[in-house]
Amino acid sequence: MTDKEATMLLALIKVAYPSAYKDFDKEMTLATVRMWQSTFSDTPYVIMEMALEHYRLSNKFPPTVADMFESLRALYVSAMFEANIAMQRKDELTFKKCEFIMDNSDHHRRELDNPIKFNRISDDMLIGYDNKKLIEEN
Repeated sequence: MTDKEATMLLALIKVAYPSAYKDFDKEMTLATVRMWQSTFSDTPYVIMEMALEHYRLSNKFPPTVADMFESLRALYVSAMFEANIAMQRKDELTFKKCEFIMDNSDHHRRELDNPIKFNRISDDMLIGYDNKKLIEEN
């Protein structure tokens, strides 16, 4: 998901949940977009939109990043179930669609078991922190 796509996703959240982000200034909005984009950078926008739709239909409050991880996990399980049905019916197109969803939501299913990914710690997260001190402390 790109910055532009993260912005579009957050706009959908704001439309679905009008009180979400209402008090955000430009700086907070930008920080929120960056966080969502970096967290879901390897997820196609269409998968994120599907996860948001799944979430929106059963929740009264705007999603957090953790909520979206759960929604992606549910999306994976649903796609796996539908893929089994498609396979039995020999419906190749539906099976391929389900396979695409599973392939692009599976890594989030696994990340919930170990959510800390140190390769996601970027330089801008450590702005103002002395890198030399970081190395010496460890």
